[in-house]
Amino acid sequence: MKVCYVAREMINPPIEGHHVISKRIIESAVRAKIAQHTITLEPFIKEAEAPRDYTVINSKYYADNTGENVIVSALRRVVDEFATSINVANHIKPCNCDIVHILNFTKEAYMITHKLMGLKKPLVVHFYHSPYVLTDDVFLFRNLAMRVGLYGRRLDNTVLSVNRSLAEFLVSKLGADPERVHYVPCPIDNKVFRPIADKMGLREKYGLPKDKPIVTYVGSLNSARGIIELITSFKSVLSQIPDALFYLSYPKHATEGSYETEVFERIRRLDLGKNVVMSGPSENVEEIYNLGDVIVLPFSRPYWVDPPLVVLEAMSCGVPVITNSVGAIGEVARDNYNAVLVEPGNEKALANSIVELVSDKSKASKIGKNARETIIRNNSYEIVGDRLFRIYSSLLD
Repeated sequence: MKVCYVAREMINPPIEGHHVISKRIIESAVRAKIAQHTITLEPFIKEAEAPRDYTVINSKYYADNTGENVIVSALRRVVDEFATSINVANHIKPCNCDIVHILNFTKEAYMITHKLMGLKKPLVVHFYHSPYVLTDDVFLFRNLAMRVGLYGRRLDNTVLSVNRSLAEFLVSKLGADPERVHYVPCPIDNKVFRPIADKMGLREKYGLPKDKPIVTYVGSLNSARGIIELITSFKSVLSQIPDALFYLSYPKHATEGSYETEVFERIRRLDLGKNVVMSGPSENVEEIYNLGDVIVLPFSRPYWVDPPLVVLEAMSCGVPVITNSVGAIGEVARDNYNAVLVEPGNEKALANSIVELVSDKSKASKIGKNARETIIRNNSYEIVGDRLFRIYSSLLD
């Protein structure tokens, strides 16, 4: 059995969720002893710089279209995606792989191309979002493609979803063949994302006080992540725990500049400057998760990667997580068992939950332990690799 994976930017993947999940799916397959080859679209990497098991296709089709008419831009994008798909299919045709598995690559254009070019290799497509975001502008074309049956019905493809919600939606609402739709969770390397025993040494490394409670947030700054509500609730936390610190680690995306300004302004207006530490992204994000007494990830709505990777990674580190049961988070997190779930936008409940977990070390420890056991049981590389192996085997049978 040999699988050809198709993805974007796998040589040096950005820290964006869909790139990370794609890379980890490939790693899970390798752990499961599945022979693989990866075709990756790269903006800057040349073929000669690629590892042995990778084929690089230059993503020249995605040139800057700033200032271009919206309709012209959309049409050009469709043409570009089909041109790229033809290029990918031409690389796959002579490949000695048995199965083609599409990761974070344009699925609709490639599925049609795969069919029209007569590639006989079974096709697997992997989704990272839940059905709750299909009405978002970015998914409008996919929503249409799903509703006309391009997934699990008309094009002889197999669909994998990192959440149960989308798998159930495709089968029960859109009539997809249940034999062609499977739940395969986000892979988490629990050997990397693990509890770090020497928390005091870790805090010293990051220049943080050893004797103060630390509330941690990791992730982008945008409205879907509830960061403004978290900052406001932290003001209430300080009224009960005056020496608490709020450690905020975010990737500093250029596109989030205006929201970043709003976050800074809220911190200034609430006079939180002395109690807030802000830092950029870390290559060792597992250390950031382990810095705090509690990790707070208050999503206000379903996210495009669902469940969000930060929730799963934080749980794997055994640190108690406070989050919201929006989208597919509720499929993984159970209130007061392996996480604390609060109502989105309820700043008072959020503050009370933070204070309770910081104050009740026994409860916090129990929730953190249960969280790690959940991830090991459901999301470990071994579990995901085994599911992939069984799905691939059934396709070849």
